[in-house]
Amino acid sequence: MKKFELIFILTVLGAIIAVLVNYPMASQILVVSLSLLSIFYMYIGFAVFLDIPFRELFGKNRFGQINKQRIVGAFALGIALSASLIGVLFKILIWPNATIQLLIGLSGLTLVGALSIWRYTFNKSEFYHRIFIRLALYIPLIVFSIFIPKYAILEYQYREFPEYVEAFKAQNENPSDPELQRKLDHFWNEMYKKEN
Repeated sequence: MKKFELIFILTVLGAIIAVLVNYPMASQILVVSLSLLSIFYMYIGFAVFLDIPFRELFGKNRFGQINKQRIVGAFALGIALSASLIGVLFKILIWPNATIQLLIGLSGLTLVGALSIWRYTFNKSEFYHRIFIRLALYIPLIVFSIFIPKYAILEYQYREFPEYVEAFKAQNENPSDPELQRKLDHFWNEMYKKEN
């Protein structure tokens, strides 16, 4: 299952790069890849964190020798990572409530991280190393996503079309204004003509 996790992570990184360079269908690829990684952590991540092989995941004794606190911690980490990744998706695509989602996920990761550090002082288990690796990978991404300005990615993507960026910002702030929507559509069509 670690291979699946790595494949999902690499796909997400590729999709983020594709969005930044404004590759066709990059947003759709990003939605699918980040959603799959989020679902993976939500429902199967605990098995990766607990190092349960896939063959044993659905067996009767899958949790037999595992400490209950570790099981709860692994589930909590999976939920926090899942929420955080959805927040990153919302932030990149400029969807509403991205910051709230990121803060909820970061709070969960911080709690799991603090408890893991405390438990690691008593028991230097490999389980905590697996948690620390994920925290070291995702916390910087989430903090960066929280502090990046709302339209920074859009401004980078369409840096050659500032009129479109300004029209998008105006329409996004007032979504019920039909005039702003017409202006946005006009600049989108102009931009599309210039690219082709």
